[in-house]
Amino acid sequence: MIVVYLLEQRTGVVYRIPCGTFHKVYVGQTSRTLKHRLAEHRRALRSGEAALSAVAEHAIKEDHTIKWDDAEVVNHAPRYWQRCALEAWHIRSEKEKMNRDEVHSQQHTTHSSTSHNHPLDYYGRYPSA
Repeated sequence: MIVVYLLEQRTGVVYRIPCGTFHKVYVGQTSRTLKHRLAEHRRALRSGEAALSAVAEHAIKEDHTIKWDDAEVVNHAPRYWQRCALEAWHIRSEKEKMNRDEVHSQQHTTHSSTSHNHPLDYYGRYPSA
């Protein structure tokens, strides 16, 4: 479909990658194209460098496959903080997730100075539609 192709070629996107073994998804954001970011996730998985990608970490630790071909752009936002807010909203909208930050935000309910906080931790609400 032409619309899907155009979204995948856009920079500044929020994207979703599903697990092929279980009903978990990874939601991320990048200033580059989805194709470029997927290549980085795949490279981390091939090289066994789980620290570089939560998707690779999930696949390695759980011995799961990843549905690379089903990865999709879910939002486009040119500004970093817009993408972060949208990413956080999409992460919290998913029931089962691979994201590392989800563990962090579930364990810490107060604001801290670490760089791993979601924007929703700062703003305390979901972004408006």
